Amino acid sequence: MALAPHHQLTSYAPAPSGDRWGAGRALPRRQPGALTRALSRHHGSPPQQRQASTAQSTQHPSMAPSKLAVAVALVATLLLLSNSNIKAASGVGYPPAPPVGPPPHQIVDPAKDCGGACDVRCGAQSRKNRCTRACLKCCSVCRCVPAGTAGNQETCGKCYTDWTTHGNRTKCPAA
Repeated sequence: MALAPHHQLTSYAPAPSGDRWGAGRALPRRQPGALTRALSRHHGSPPQQRQASTAQSTQHPSMAPSKLAVAVALVATLLLLSNSNIKAASGVGYPPAPPVGPPPHQIVDPAKDCGGACDVRCGAQSRKNRCTRACLKCCSVCRCVPAGTAGNQETCGKCYTDWTTHGNRTKCPAA
């Protein structure tokens, strides 16, 4: 379907005979420049100037291949980098991570093993009896005493770290 030039377009407008709704009759445009003026008011420039400005932006055909080459190179670089990150994240060729702290004293028989482990744990405390009493209670329930004289509670698991008193303080000695 071929379109007519803008000065031959027709519009549906009320008929000049006083017919209120225009009865759908097509009227020819009176001024060929009316459309151009209306478009320039709404869009900023007439269609001829807009077509000229788009022609100016594409007048350098040598720029398009270089931009395409840069885009292809950028995508290729990103793919290579993401591939190398995936290989590095898989852990191939890397030694295992060192443990967080020294291994805890695993308690097989709480009646025999807890006393010696808690003596080591509370050896550097100023309130040794209080520390030993709490350590023995945690050792008998959790069957574990963290290594060293302070810290390393994570090595004994959630029983040792999450057991709290009625006042929301940790029951098992941290130091």
